Amino acid sequence: HLGITLGQKGEFAKAVGHLEAALRYYELSEDGYNIFVTNQSLGVAYQRLGRLSRAAAHYERARENCSRLGNKGALAEVLNNLAYLYYWLGKHDLARDTVSRSLSLAKEAGSLKVQAVASMTLGDLERDTGRIEQALGLYHTALELARNLLDPYLVAQATESLGYAYLL
Repeated sequence: HLGITLGQKGEFAKAVGHLEAALRYYELSEDGYNIFVTNQSLGVAYQRLGRLSRAAAHYERARENCSRLGNKGALAEVLNNLAYLYYWLGKHDLARDTVSRSLSLAKEAGSLKVQAVASMTLGDLERDTGRIEQALGLYHTALELARNLLDPYLVAQATESLGYAYLL
């Protein structure tokens, strides 16, 4: 819907209003899957706008919904986003635990894309806490997964992360 499209275009301030309206509709209709998707999208939008407590609240709601739905792949994606939020907030231990759980669930679900993204998140955390060798291994894993997925955006992101880590 429009809120997600605006978010994908980077127009997060505009996206929020549409997403909040969609969330009210999905909650009234008890549409569990779209409640998850919309809360996840709201979490991303608020995080990009710097409204981190709002982002965390929507990620938590998305996590609760995924748990209720039993969707491990979606739960892994939410946990990765939460982990990145914790990383931004400097809560490195919580971020590491959360992204490790994300990675485990992504593997169980067979979600290669979430495995790649979670590997990069964990790589960023390891890089920024001085564990460069571990970060490089995680970035290489992410790059291999991205290549297998034929996802040029993920390939570029993993390659950039590798390059930055090698500079350190």
